[in-house]
Amino acid sequence: MMLGALGGTLPMLHGNEWGDPYEEGLMIFDVKDPVNPKLLSTWHNEGGGGVHRFFYNGGRYAHLSATAKDSAGTSM
Repeated sequence: MMLGALGGTLPMLHGNEWGDPYEEGLMIFDVKDPVNPKLLSTWHNEGGGGVHRFFYNGGRYAHLSATAKDSAGTSM
């Protein structure tokens, strides 16, 4: 399994420009065949800035931080 973060609120990290559209959340891939990864699922934290500082060591759960619309500490 491979987890990929989606976000776009920090151009210096994400390579986008301020105001560009972006997706926020997480993509989950099966990488048994690393040349042809298979997308298993996505999760979107609607209206947030994306996910960061996540950890996955196998098993059922991934642990992650995410911002969400109207949550404390966001600038959105």
